[in-house]
Amino acid sequence: MSSITADQSSADSDQLVVVAQYGTPGRAAWLDINWRAHLRQDRLAGQTVNFVQYGDPAAPAVVLIHGLAGCWQNWLENIPALGEDFNVIAIDLPGFGESAMPAGKAISIPGYARTVVGVLNSLGVERASLIGNSMGGQTAIQTALDHPTRVDRTILVSPAGYSTCVTPPALGHCSGLGGALIANEAPWRRFLISRPRLRAIALGSVVAHPELLGPEICFELMGADRKVGFAAAAHAILDHDFRSNLRDVASPTLVVWGRNDHLVTYRDAERLASRIPNAQKIVLRDTGHCTMVERPIWFNKTARDFLLSA
Repeated sequence: MSSITADQSSADSDQLVVVAQYGTPGRAAWLDINWRAHLRQDRLAGQTVNFVQYGDPAAPAVVLIHGLAGCWQNWLENIPALGEDFNVIAIDLPGFGESAMPAGKAISIPGYARTVVGVLNSLGVERASLIGNSMGGQTAIQTALDHPTRVDRTILVSPAGYSTCVTPPALGHCSGLGGALIANEAPWRRFLISRPRLRAIALGSVVAHPELLGPEICFELMGADRKVGFAAAAHAILDHDFRSNLRDVASPTLVVWGRNDHLVTYRDAERLASRIPNAQKIVLRDTGHCTMVERPIWFNKTARDFLLSA
């Protein structure tokens, strides 16, 4: 993909990080991996949970948690690089991808946290670091709160859960309609991605520069074919408020945000980092909601360095 140069603006009161490379230059490593060989499914609490396990199972574990309407493939640009040092586990949360809806239970953020721990239990992993994007970041925080002995370190990529819990009620009602549309998006994905203007419309709220990303990763970034949990998960995001508990997060935490995030305001980076003890904060200029896809080379190195730091 192309690289772009972003200048520092003196008008911003925040100190922003500038990364020149946008997307992955040349052919992405994930395109040459036989992913079927790494797919796993387990029955947890009466439901099927789908995930990918990549890397040395004996290495330190890292769980990757996607956002709303996403799936494990949202981490394709990161799994091969992180797999060089870690036992990488990328989950389809219940209601998305190939994971079934929760058996007899409503979707909730604490329920998603239990899913993360359930997968660790099924693999015999005692502790893991967590990397979550958007709803996945909200899930990572809740996992660290509810199961502190199971979490080593946490990286939050534009996580939901702060300003989203004070979203106007009307937006919550709209999520039901949006869920009906999103759930039926799959047949149109290739059509949308094959046309640059439609690709920009489809992904413009998610990434800063859809035109600079390859069609293959754009296709995957549009999420799972199955998103039956979308409406319920959207309501779970809006209804869940952990702000008063953030002081109890014990795991070292890195907060990463794109300055051009149109889905969750980047100002939440400071709000979160100020409430989570000793949290680090990085805001990237000219970057949207999915730093791990938009700035994968920078993100993979930054994540590795943070996870391996003493």
